[in-house]
Amino acid sequence: MRISRQLFLLALLNGLALSLAMGLCAWQLADLRSGFHAAKRDEAMLYQLTEIKAAVLQQSRADLLSPQAPQQLAASDVLVRDRWAAVSRQLGAEDRRRAEREIRNNWAEYRKNYASALNIFATSPSDALSIPESIHGLYLVPLTREVDHLIAVRRQSAVAQGARIEQQLGGILWSVLWPLLIAGGIVLVFQQQFGLRLRPRLREYHEIAIRLAGGDLSQRLPDKQNDEIAALGRATNSAIAALENMLSAPIARTIPSGTGMPSLPLPSCDTTERHKATSTIPGGSMRPP
Repeated sequence: MRISRQLFLLALLNGLALSLAMGLCAWQLADLRSGFHAAKRDEAMLYQLTEIKAAVLQQSRADLLSPQAPQQLAASDVLVRDRWAAVSRQLGAEDRRRAEREIRNNWAEYRKNYASALNIFATSPSDALSIPESIHGLYLVPLTREVDHLIAVRRQSAVAQGARIEQQLGGILWSVLWPLLIAGGIVLVFQQQFGLRLRPRLREYHEIAIRLAGGDLSQRLPDKQNDEIAALGRATNSAIAALENMLSAPIARTIPSGTGMPSLPLPSCDTTERHKATSTIPGGSMRPP
């Protein structure tokens, strides 16, 4: 496999590991966001239920003789109706039917009877004063009991959501670390194997290059593999072969142009040897062959 392809696969593995880590992190963050929204809804509902209970209890302790009693009843009615509308949207169908019967209907009956007590107070004060106590036990007790039940359920849900959020926060850390650790281990093993294969080849290339520098042109670089180093070896071997052919070919000497004399070849090895042999004859004269 070519080195460039190996490096590409390594980069692709790193990209896949990062993409997996980012995808898992995004999924965990989306899940965590929904958990935070659910916890926020639970807290808001707990606050609204607490406001309903507080308004109901405050109204039950209101003084029927006070001139502000009608205004207090109207303010309590507005608050209870508004908070109930917000709470009912977050309840399931079965819980909504039960809570509507216990909270909204009982509050409507209590408000109607309390308003009747205010109306008859002017003509029959004794009868009017007995009404708040009787309607408290008849309507407000079941109302507050249902509110307490909803508060307990939502409080348990809020605690469970808090534990789930803590677990998700810990999961986000490992969902990011695990892909990176696995990819890092694979990359480390790959680099070790790549180095183990590459070092002997580079060592062999270095030894051959030293012998070539010493003048041994018979040396050739390994070029059997199909990668960039083998391609470089083949190109280098071609250059060494061309240089070896140039050095082994006969060398011709030419006379510079412009002298009007033809070019003469240099003496061959045989002519030179004969010249040396004849030059050793006494008297220094050359005899024809």
